Amino acid sequence: MNYSYKNFLFLKKGFYKRIQANVLSSSMEPWINLGERVTVKTCKPEDLKPCDIILFWRKNIFICHVFLRVEENFLITKPLSGNKIDPPSHISNLLGVVVTPSFPRFQRYLLRFLSRNAR
Repeated sequence: MNYSYKNFLFLKKGFYKRIQANVLSSSMEPWINLGERVTVKTCKPEDLKPCDIILFWRKNIFICHVFLRVEENFLITKPLSGNKIDPPSHISNLLGVVVTPSFPRFQRYLLRFLSRNAR
């Protein structure tokens, strides 16, 4: 689903502290499947931890990927299904962190390992 910047800003304003969204790609499989519904808690970039699953806005769509770090006001992220890092996205495009589904400690450990190998 396409979202205008105006729609994105409305969601980001915090009228809703938790937002539900359907995943429209397979980039986070096998942990988050195509068509699965995720719940996102709005947050600020400084609240993120490496390997959080985040939802951010870019080019009229929301993207659900793994957060790696912030570099010079840009979010560095990657899909779970590949090793390539996404093009940087400005921190102002962050909507929030995925809170459901939640992942067990083992999966988070595995995610840290996989993220270390990202190029």
